[in-house]
Amino acid sequence: MGEISGKVPEMTLEKRVEGVPEGMSIWAVCFTAAGAKLLVRIADKLSRESIPISLWKKGSGPWPENERIKEMPTSLTEWMGEAFQKSGGILVIGAAGIAVRAAAPWIRDKFKDPPLVVMDEQGRFAIPVLSGHWGGANALAVKLAAITGGRAAITTATDVEGCFAVDVFARENGLWISDRQAAKQVSADILAGLPVEVSCDFAQEGQLPRGLTRTAGGRSRLVISVFRTKGKAEKDSEKEAEKDNAGAPVTLCLVPRLVTVGIGCRKGIGIKELKEQVMDCLEEAKIWPEAVEAIATIEIKSHEPAILSLCEEMGWRLISYSADELKNAAGEFSHSDFVEQTVGVGNVCERAAVLASGGDLAVKKQRRSGMTFAAALRPWRVKWDEEAAKPERDAEQADAGQTPQREIKSDTNDTFYTYSGGQRLRKGITTGTCAAAASAAAAALLLRQERLEQVKLLTPGGIRLAIPVCSHSQGEGWAACAVRKDAGDDPDVTNGILVQARVSRKRERDCTAAKEDGPWYTYQDEDIHLYLKGGQGIGMVTRAGLSCPPGMWAINPVPRQMIFEQTAEALRQAGESGNVWITISAPEGVSLAEKTFNPRLGIQGGISILGTSGIVEPMSQTALIETIRLEIRQRAEEGQENLLVTPGNYGRSFLEEQLGLSAERAVKCSNFIGETIDLTVQYGFKRLLLVGHGGKLVKLAAGIMNTHSSAADGRMECLAAWAGACGAGMERISRIISCIAVDEALAVLEEEAGLREAVMERVMEQIARHVRRRAGESLQVEVLLFTNERGTLGQTEGAEEILRLMKCCS
Repeated sequence: MGEISGKVPEMTLEKRVEGVPEGMSIWAVCFTAAGAKLLVRIADKLSRESIPISLWKKGSGPWPENERIKEMPTSLTEWMGEAFQKSGGILVIGAAGIAVRAAAPWIRDKFKDPPLVVMDEQGRFAIPVLSGHWGGANALAVKLAAITGGRAAITTATDVEGCFAVDVFARENGLWISDRQAAKQVSADILAGLPVEVSCDFAQEGQLPRGLTRTAGGRSRLVISVFRTKGKAEKDSEKEAEKDNAGAPVTLCLVPRLVTVGIGCRKGIGIKELKEQVMDCLEEAKIWPEAVEAIATIEIKSHEPAILSLCEEMGWRLISYSADELKNAAGEFSHSDFVEQTVGVGNVCERAAVLASGGDLAVKKQRRSGMTFAAALRPWRVKWDEEAAKPERDAEQADAGQTPQREIKSDTNDTFYTYSGGQRLRKGITTGTCAAAASAAAAALLLRQERLEQVKLLTPGGIRLAIPVCSHSQGEGWAACAVRKDAGDDPDVTNGILVQARVSRKRERDCTAAKEDGPWYTYQDEDIHLYLKGGQGIGMVTRAGLSCPPGMWAINPVPRQMIFEQTAEALRQAGESGNVWITISAPEGVSLAEKTFNPRLGIQGGISILGTSGIVEPMSQTALIETIRLEIRQRAEEGQENLLVTPGNYGRSFLEEQLGLSAERAVKCSNFIGETIDLTVQYGFKRLLLVGHGGKLVKLAAGIMNTHSSAADGRMECLAAWAGACGAGMERISRIISCIAVDEALAVLEEEAGLREAVMERVMEQIARHVRRRAGESLQVEVLLFTNERGTLGQTEGAEEILRLMKCCS
């Protein structure tokens, strides 16, 4: 698949705790020494949560010595103007009047102005002044107040009244607001207690927030759709459409970016011509241009200037597929023999749109002069905020004489999800989050004799979690607790392992470490001194270039900071200070490390404690993997010891036509090579033979085990690198790098006698190394690569023997 360009907001349906928009960078200014001290305290906390902040001072001082706070070189008003242009948010530690007067010349539009928060120098009050909802000033004020122990003085009416806020809902869900005046009307009606009708084209979860209804009759209505004005789900009659507009409700459209436009076009089509035709097609389909997230096409068109220009202008991604990938698209599509003879597949626009969106066609193939157009809709659902619906439910319960119930879940991990390919996928927690939670529990047990069944913490990614503690143990001067790693729906090799923290008031010698007392990471905050090292199952770094220096434990910087902060906070809560030693271990880490990249990276003896956000984002898990599992299990139950696998239809044809094997024997694994190897090991097979097209499986030489082009690509890089290793000149290497298809690169190799064979021999050696490392010692894995034009390109050393065994058994 070709390059992806353009910026499209990721569609997310779960709220971030505190709700601060991701990527917000803050400019902050203070006017006194007390304000500077508070600013540094805030900056330290925000920096640990990966929220960038720039610090400025304005005034005569005296100032504390701190190089992070820069002297403001201009007037405050000029600085504010620059902050309006360059920052994602502004914090003023000082009087609100000063901030308002400095900001006044630059205020234009609440949908464009950056969030502005004012805070007093004692940190008692955080006041959102500008862009409370859309920009996130309210959320920023809440976060700042949490840091300082103060209060957020929220004045936005919908927040004060606990009502549904349409602009916040739109921002958090990546929805475009069609009409600002209509948005104001909707908010005003909700505040006034007037019903607002909701029309939605998508599946919905949860109860409607207070103020929204599915019944018509109010002054305003809310439509969630990619289609203009009415929404596909609403079937207004012609007579209704002709009603006097003065009596019609005000309509606000919230538009999700879910549409992928599939395009096929002639070479050299004009930039203006292409844009006009695409916009005409969208207009005819009544699709908002703001609903489009990507253009999809065939790889040979991915460098077409008109397509690139349109994507750049509109902020759309560009996704391209090879002809082989387009052929594998599922569904019924129109067909053109001419197109197939020209580009290798009988339909580009429909197939590309469906592949890129993961959904169904919304607009079938449309022909224009020199262009074909189709549109597909990515699966999506609306998840209404349960908290926003609670006041209404509580009122209903009170009317019925019941006591309103506000359930507090002991583990909120099952409530945070992401959506990918139409699936609702549960996120997980990193080993770093596990270690931090275990440290907090162990410190509470040691210092306060408090046995925590769960630990509540805020991850660096901004999601608050309640994490169960699995075990507690205690002795003289020490305590230990463990947390079980939950990777959610991500296929993580460390899923389910126990991560343990042992907290001690005395130094404990580690006889296996290089130094007498072991290499310790250190932390100091006033009178608190913390020391951290790895124990059983935690790897030791032996090579430079990683986040941890050689000779130190593989506990990455963000997890280290989380562990230190949790332990330090436990000391503060207990009213204690002094020295504490922390040891993190993962007993299963020794055996699991070989299934990770750690040995290759120079991390020996165990796993790493990882995580930058604290959250594991799941990869897309389709029903296909379960189908693969079922097929492999069935063959295992039939007593088979040798498994034949191929990614798709090309492989099945090659098996029958060239190798003389029945395609019915083969398990179709699609792009999930790694998962298929894992399942083959799980079900006890002795041998696995993978037969696939070189255009896909060359990626295995780079260790890429999910061969879908959206996951990774290293085909040309591998071929070019090994061509160079086999003596090819720079001109030939450059040509290979610029190739689009593997067959094209092979043709370049064939220009020099024997070069293709030499390169493929080296490629197959790398493939063998990677698949065998994935499989371990219990499974023999062999691979055979082919192309339709050239037949067998190469095979690993034992492939011929497995082929012979399979033919004997057929």
